[in-house]
Amino acid sequence: QQYLPYFSLAMSPLALLPDWLGQLTWALASLVVYLSGLRAFFRTCVLPLLPGADEGRSWLVFLACGLGVGLSSLANQQANALILGLLLWGSAF
Repeated sequence: QQYLPYFSLAMSPLALLPDWLGQLTWALASLVVYLSGLRAFFRTCVLPLLPGADEGRSWLVFLACGLGVGLSSLANQQANALILGLLLWGSAF
């Protein structure tokens, strides 16, 4: 695959870490971006469509659906969850 030069600059700190720590850092960063994007999208785009609904219960249902879609790429260290999280953030605002 071909990546743009700034991608290698962004990934260079992870290359300095031991493999296990770099992989863990990448997975946690992707997870944080994905889950926070999912929450932002839920609050700004989904919750207004559910007047009178219990926010906590609705969030758990939305989270359960979202975890199945977004987390499958984390096990393979793919950037899909990170990109999806950024897209969700962009859609939310």
